[in-house]
Amino acid sequence: MFASAPPTPAQTHGWACVLEWSGATPEGGMHDRHCLCCVGRGGLDQFLLTQAQSRVRGVGDPLEVMVVVCAPELVGAYKTQLKTSIFLSAFYALQP
Repeated sequence: MFASAPPTPAQTHGWACVLEWSGATPEGGMHDRHCLCCVGRGGLDQFLLTQAQSRVRGVGDPLEVMVVVCAPELVGAYKTQLKTSIFLSAFYALQP
């Protein structure tokens, strides 16, 4: 899953599934409707929860591992948001 930046065609090669989520911009530019600053707990965690619920209902192939690709300066913010999401922890385990 690519967060906050669309992947290049080379980056999408070889993955079973590629998802995109538009979040906060690393440059601090205009915020999207899914921005962590503006949406808070309804951002990336809500997107991942929706993906997990859809796959449990049979929409799309089940995922064993999901890799979140983002700018280095956003890693801390995303980890914090995902660690504090109670419902999301029922579907995913956060690895370093």
